[in-house]
Amino acid sequence: MSRLKRLIIVLVSSLCALHSYSSDLFDQGLKAANDKKITQAINLFNQVIQQEQNNVAAYYNLGNCYYQNKSYGEAIWAYERVLKLSPRDSEAPANIELCYKKLNDTSIWAPHTNGLQRLIYSVGPTTWAILSILISILMGISIFLLFKMKNNSWKRFHFMLLFGETVFLLAFLVATNTSSTYLTSERFAIVTQKTIPTYMNDLGEKAQLELKEGTKVELLTFTKSKREVMLQDGQKVLIEEKDVRGI
Repeated sequence: MSRLKRLIIVLVSSLCALHSYSSDLFDQGLKAANDKKITQAINLFNQVIQQEQNNVAAYYNLGNCYYQNKSYGEAIWAYERVLKLSPRDSEAPANIELCYKKLNDTSIWAPHTNGLQRLIYSVGPTTWAILSILISILMGISIFLLFKMKNNSWKRFHFMLLFGETVFLLAFLVATNTSSTYLTSERFAIVTQKTIPTYMNDLGEKAQLELKEGTKVELLTFTKSKREVMLQDGQKVLIEEKDVRGI
């Protein structure tokens, strides 16, 4: 057996074992949650996420456990992660609203993506990549027929068809890149502590404004020691990055 085959077998075996381990942890988390062992369930679901960062069910159950534990900022963060991985989920927004009510916060939840973006992200980069490959194959066939056809009418037809396929290919490639970047980047974050300070500069001088638990901020640039963020009202402040959790 070649080294390459051995390596492939080892990798496949490792992935299977990892998936089985994550599944066991998930089942244990569900059992702990059902038994009202909320702290234990939170730890287990967090372990699942460490192994499978795109596990929507783990984030959703983690959010439910945080809610029961009255850690509403953490719950909002977990539900926001659900929406990032599954943009068309209908239950997570309602659960976020419940968290805001528990925090006595009058904020109304609103998605930070528009309808077209949610459609693109919900399809996912893998599907867009497959569609790009399929349209490329069709383009190859159209090019072949374009040069083979002698009838000018058919040539014009295949030329227009090729033009349309080219437009679709470009759109699919953009969607592939956009959805892939969206999944791997963190543009927003949630305040998960009761309150966090804001700063006027890198010297550590605190501003009067404090951000409350559950506040969503848009992550901007790094300064020397702080992170600039923008609030929903457009105001920009400096915070310690460790005080928020990215989504």
